[in-house]
Amino acid sequence: MTKLSKRIVDAAEARVKDYVIWDDELPGFGLRVFASGKRSYLIQYRSAGRSRRYTIGQHGVWTPELARKEAKVQLGRVAQGDNPAEERQLDHSAITVKELCDLYFTDLKTGLILGKGGRPKKASTIVTDTGHIIHTLDTALIMAADTISGYIRGLLDGKEFKHTAYALDRDSRKAALARFLRKAAGESAAIVAAEPPLAA
Repeated sequence: MTKLSKRIVDAAEARVKDYVIWDDELPGFGLRVFASGKRSYLIQYRSAGRSRRYTIGQHGVWTPELARKEAKVQLGRVAQGDNPAEERQLDHSAITVKELCDLYFTDLKTGLILGKGGRPKKASTIVTDTGHIIHTLDTALIMAADTISGYIRGLLDGKEFKHTAYALDRDSRKAALARFLRKAAGESAAIVAAEPPLAA
């Protein structure tokens, strides 16, 4: 009886063709071993009469234990009628916020966005609208980066927490964004640790 464990995953060797090692304890949960040697966790299930596969993630990023927990969550969703593979496909093909803004600004400049009285918006209104949109997106991005940065710093420090709340003043948000981007770019932890903490 095979249970996907770190020992089994690490021992899985590449072959000429990709293959899957199925977990006997959790039906539908498996490890795909690619011919390149890369390994990733997946689930396989049936939806609308078709067999579907949903990739959880690559081994190394995911441990067997975490992948098993995620597989249980996704298979539970499948049991309730959801289709995770299809949802992911739709997410990948969905329009991005940038594309939506580009469409809006193009339509705005060509007079397709109408103002009061069903007439194209005035130049001054276009400037105001553009400023509002850019400011709102800028604030949302910085706040998201602030929260992500704090969460990552907490994880790196070994902290466990249920939620994060940081000050919303612009300087703190900019500092958090800068820290997060430097960390994502691979700067040393010493540089990040030397910076002042986020305002609470």
